[in-house]
Amino acid sequence: MIGRAVLYHEEEEHWAGAISATETPAAHFEPQVAILCETGSGSGKGQAYHAQYMTEQGKWATDVNSKVTCLKDKMDILDYCKKVYPKRDVTNIVEASHYLKVPNWCKVGHKKCKVSRWVKPFRCLEGPFQSDALLVPENCLFDHIHNQTKCWEFSKWNLTASQSCQDRDMQLRSFAMLLPCGISLFSGVEFVCCPKHLKDRPRGHFRFILFHRFTCCGEFYFHLYSTFQLALESCERCKPSAWGCHKRENHYPLSDD
Repeated sequence: MIGRAVLYHEEEEHWAGAISATETPAAHFEPQVAILCETGSGSGKGQAYHAQYMTEQGKWATDVNSKVTCLKDKMDILDYCKKVYPKRDVTNIVEASHYLKVPNWCKVGHKKCKVSRWVKPFRCLEGPFQSDALLVPENCLFDHIHNQTKCWEFSKWNLTASQSCQDRDMQLRSFAMLLPCGISLFSGVEFVCCPKHLKDRPRGHFRFILFHRFTCCGEFYFHLYSTFQLALESCERCKPSAWGCHKRENHYPLSDD
């Protein structure tokens, strides 16, 4: 498994605002589903709402033809992802790292869809797992925690990453799951810690670096290399074992824009 991190190099301009762990270009489509489960009293509480899914045009669509409403079992959510994206190779799900305001929720049995709610969608992951590329501003720290004996949900890894940053007297800026070990279960997390006073966000020039993440002879490695070939040569030096050597060849461009 090979991935990347993105290091920001600030020049003339500064940042203002926060970055989500799943921030992607607007033109990039990612399969997602949104489930609304409301309980309690008050207006709209306890009502059943049709599930929604993301269209390739980047808009949320209500699945009025389905009876799917409040799904809580992760396998059911995975099955729903496969149903609404039948042409895609959906293999797993992961909870989004931030809340989104999703509009036009439709109550079951009602034609008007005017309700908006803040929810955490589920991302429908396709094909072999690849963790997200995280943005690493200057003066921030990129790190990871990987433990094959731990098979935890998203929320527990979130807390683990946050605590690791706090132990460094820093704050968690972004994070992503590593190495799935079940349906919406993972055996590690990668994350970015930043100084607590860091509030700026670069809007100008930045550059990419290569961050290669791979498995070799049953072990998990993180390495920072100037070229893709150096990462592969490092893996080749690992002697074959009972598990064998496995590596995925993904190329990421090096840019000095």
